[in-house]
Amino acid sequence: MAVIDPAGWYEVRKTAACTAWPEATERHPLGSVANGVVVAEAVFGVFAELDEVPDAMALFDIATWPRGRPLPAIGTRLCGRVVGHRPGHDDHPGQLRLAPLDQGP
Repeated sequence: MAVIDPAGWYEVRKTAACTAWPEATERHPLGSVANGVVVAEAVFGVFAELDEVPDAMALFDIATWPRGRPLPAIGTRLCGRVVGHRPGHDDHPGQLRLAPLDQGP
């Protein structure tokens, strides 16, 4: 797995994230705004802990990130629009896919 995750965030959180999935999709329908803090980095984006549903798995996908802008570091606060719900499968929790609202440099 290509996640820079020194604290083992993904493994520790995946069970809780599976449990939080129904609440996450209810509180954050497509098009809604979500706020959170970056807790893990990956080559494909960054994972954030959301303010309203901290156990949810939320991904700011690199495909939604402004071209040429570096991905934020762990601990950075972000605000994004929910652009997708990716249901879980097997032992992988569902993910909220987010696009950043701040399109600045």
